[in-house]
Formats: sequence, C-alpha cells, structure tokens
Amino acid sequence: MIAEYLNRQDARWRRVVATILLVEDQPNQQLLYQLVLEDDGYCVERADGIDVAIQILNETMIDLVVLDLGLSDRRALDLLRFIRIHYPHMQVVAFTGSARSDFLPDKWVRYLMKSSNIDALRREVKRGLAQSNTQEITQGGNIDD
Repeated sequence: MIAEYLNRQDARWRRVVATILLVEDQPNQQLLYQLVLEDDGYCVERADGIDVAIQILNETMIDLVVLDLGLSDRRALDLLRFIRIHYPHMQVVAFTGSARSDFLPDKWVRYLMKSSNIDALRREVKRGLAQSNTQEITQGGNIDD
C-alpha cells in the first residue's frame, strides 16, 4: 500500500516538474547547464548530438529544449527543423556564439549568446516554459492533468 502511494506520488511529481532536453556536446558546458537547471528544480535529459536528442524527444515527454547551435557535427539546425515538424509548439532556448539572432525566425525559439552567464539561461527557460504552458491552455489543455 505504501509503495502504491509512493508510485502515485512519483507519477504526480513527474507531471509537475518540467523536463528539459539539454543538447550540448561540450562536456563542461553540459555539466554546468545541467547542474543549474537541476538546481532550479527541473528534470534534465542530456544529449551530446542530434541522434540521441531525437531518440529522447521520441521516447520522453519533453517540455523545453536547450540547444547549442554550435554542435561540432553542425547539425543543430537539422534538429531545430525536426522539432518544428514533429513538435511544432516545442519551446527552444538556443545558444549561439554569434551576435546574430536571425538563424530561423521562429516565435518558439529564444536565442542566447553562449557564455558562462547562467542568469540569462534561467530567465529564458522560465519564459519558454511559461509560454509553453500558455499555449497548452489556449489550445484547451489542462496543465494539471
């Protein structure tokens, strides 16, 4: 009986906590972002490239993607296109090493300059999740389900 209660509580917790897919191929940056996001209370799924990221997207309920546009295999834009086709309302926070933010004009993508300043990451993740929840509610969904 206690195990059943804990399982129900675990399932409820998983629905309340946002799950973020972190796509970053630099181990130090990946660890930094993961620790920051977990410290803020999010579940973090990690991928170091597009193939693992697509697998996670297809197998896990993801609320937001944090993506390094400078992946070493240069396929980050392919992942953005995949997300737009298969998950059209998925919010993405995209890191770039360039001051340009016109890679893909898209209301679902938030561009950030890549740096060790994590406050911008925290801010944009919160905004993206808030936007995602607003979109879900306006489409008739209930975020408490």
